[in-house]
Formats: sequence, structure tokens, C-alpha cells
Amino acid sequence: MMETFPIVKRRDEKLHGEYRTKRAILLEIYDSIKLGIGTGEPYLTVWQQPADPSLAHSPRIGMNVIGALRKAVALVTRATAMWTELIQETVQHCVISQEKSRNA
Repeated sequence: MMETFPIVKRRDEKLHGEYRTKRAILLEIYDSIKLGIGTGEPYLTVWQQPADPSLAHSPRIGMNVIGALRKAVALVTRATAMWTELIQETVQHCVISQEKSRNA
């Protein structure tokens, strides 16, 4: 996406010897935000004036919680399948036993 701004790129390379806007400003800020989401710590802005907390979104569930929920759902799904199979085998065994006792 940043490659769509060739004038900014040329200016950065001339002044700083690198595409500073892309690396230092955007990618480093993105990495800081991503780290904050992963750890649950709030992102600390690089700007002098932080945003008014009353204007902020409510806290999000951290990715570690979402990952744990996904694992729990997978475990419950597997356990349900195992119980279903066990119940079906038990019912089948009961039916076979009843048929044998009738025929005896």
C-alpha cells in the first residue's frame, strides 16, 4: 500500500536515506499496536496528546482468550462426538441383547 505514494518515498529516501514513513512510522506503530493486543496492555501513542479515554472503544477480548475459547470448543466437540459414539454402541448392545433373550 505504501508503494502507492512515490513522492513520499522519494522525499524520505532523499532526506533520511530510507523510506522512513513506511518503516519507522507505520510499521513500528503497527507492531506496537499488535503487541498491545496480544498482551492486553493498552497501546501508548507516540503522539504528544493521548486520546480522551471517554472517546475510546470498550476493551476488546485479548487474542489469547479467543484462542482458549476456540480450544475449549474443539474439546467439547470431540467429547460430544465420543459420548455420542459410546451411547450409540450401548444402545446397539442393548438391542442385540434383547433380541438374543427373545430368541432364547
